[in-house]
Amino acid sequence: MSEPVDWEATLAGLRRRVGSDDIVQSVFKTFFRRMAHGQFDVPDADALWRLMCSITLTKARRAARDHRESPSTAEVLDDGDRRPT
Repeated sequence: MSEPVDWEATLAGLRRRVGSDDIVQSVFKTFFRRMAHGQFDVPDADALWRLMCSITLTKARRAARDHRESPSTAEVLDDGDRRPT
Protein backbone atom coordinates (compact mmCIF):
# COMPACT_ATOMS: atom_id res chain seq x y z
CA MET A 1 0.00 0.00 0.00
CA SER A 2 1.36 3.46 -0.84
CA GLU A 3 1.82 6.33 1.57
CA PRO A 4 -0.88 9.01 1.70
CA VAL A 5 -0.04 12.17 -0.23
CA ASP A 6 0.15 15.47 1.67
CA TRP A 7 -1.71 17.46 -1.00
CA GLU A 8 -1.37 20.84 0.75
CA ALA A 9 2.42 20.55 0.86
CA THR A 10 2.56 19.18 -2.68
CA LEU A 11 0.45 22.00 -4.09
CA ALA A 12 2.34 24.69 -2.19
CA GLY A 13 5.67 23.36 -3.47
CA LEU A 14 4.31 22.96 -6.98
CA ARG A 15 3.05 26.57 -7.02
CA ARG A 16 6.52 27.82 -6.04
CA ARG A 17 8.11 25.79 -8.80
CA VAL A 18 5.66 25.82 -11.72
CA GLY A 19 3.37 28.79 -12.19
CA SER A 20 -0.05 28.62 -13.75
CA ASP A 21 1.30 30.68 -16.66
CA ASP A 22 3.83 27.92 -17.34
CA ILE A 23 1.06 25.34 -17.55
CA VAL A 24 -1.10 27.55 -19.81
CA GLN A 25 1.78 28.27 -22.18
CA SER A 26 2.60 24.58 -22.38
CA VAL A 27 -1.06 23.74 -23.09
CA PHE A 28 -1.22 26.20 -25.98
CA LYS A 29 2.14 25.06 -27.34
CA THR A 30 0.93 21.46 -27.37
CA PHE A 31 -2.46 22.36 -28.82
CA PHE A 32 -1.12 24.41 -31.73
CA ARG A 33 1.71 21.98 -32.52
CA ARG A 34 -0.59 18.96 -32.58
CA MET A 35 -3.35 20.84 -34.41
CA ALA A 36 -0.84 21.80 -37.13
CA HIS A 37 -0.04 18.10 -37.54
CA GLY A 38 -3.73 17.21 -37.89
CA GLN A 39 -3.85 15.23 -34.64
CA PHE A 40 -7.07 16.82 -33.38
CA ASP A 41 -10.59 16.89 -34.77
CA VAL A 42 -12.37 19.84 -33.16
CA PRO A 43 -15.82 20.13 -34.76
CA ASP A 44 -17.29 22.75 -32.41
CA ALA A 45 -16.66 25.01 -29.42
CA ASP A 46 -17.71 22.34 -26.90
CA ALA A 47 -15.19 19.89 -28.33
CA LEU A 48 -12.50 22.57 -28.16
CA TRP A 49 -13.24 23.27 -24.48
CA ARG A 50 -13.18 19.56 -23.62
CA LEU A 51 -9.87 19.14 -25.44
CA MET A 52 -8.26 22.17 -23.77
CA CYS A 53 -9.46 21.00 -20.34
CA SER A 54 -8.08 17.53 -20.99
CA ILE A 55 -4.67 18.82 -22.05
CA THR A 56 -4.55 21.19 -19.05
CA LEU A 57 -5.46 18.48 -16.54
CA THR A 58 -2.89 16.12 -18.01
CA LYS A 59 -0.14 18.72 -17.76
CA ALA A 60 -1.11 19.78 -14.22
CA ARG A 61 -1.21 16.15 -13.07
CA ARG A 62 2.16 15.45 -14.68
CA ALA A 63 3.68 18.53 -13.04
CA ALA A 64 2.33 17.45 -9.63
CA ARG A 65 3.58 13.89 -10.09
CA ASP A 66 7.03 15.03 -11.17
CA HIS A 67 7.20 17.46 -8.26
CA ARG A 68 6.25 14.73 -5.75
CA GLU A 69 8.73 12.25 -7.20
CA SER A 70 11.71 14.57 -7.42
CA PRO A 71 11.00 17.95 -5.83
CA SER A 72 14.60 18.95 -5.18
CA THR A 73 16.31 17.81 -8.37
CA ALA A 74 14.12 18.77 -11.30
CA GLU A 75 11.83 21.46 -12.60
CA VAL A 76 8.91 20.50 -14.85
CA LEU A 77 8.92 22.13 -18.26
CA ASP A 78 6.86 21.95 -21.44
CA ASP A 79 5.66 18.49 -22.40
CA GLY A 80 7.21 16.82 -19.36
CA ASP A 81 10.78 17.78 -20.18
CA ARG A 82 12.92 18.22 -17.10
CA ARG A 83 15.97 20.28 -16.25
CA PRO A 84 18.11 20.39 -13.09
CA THR A 85 17.30 23.22 -10.69
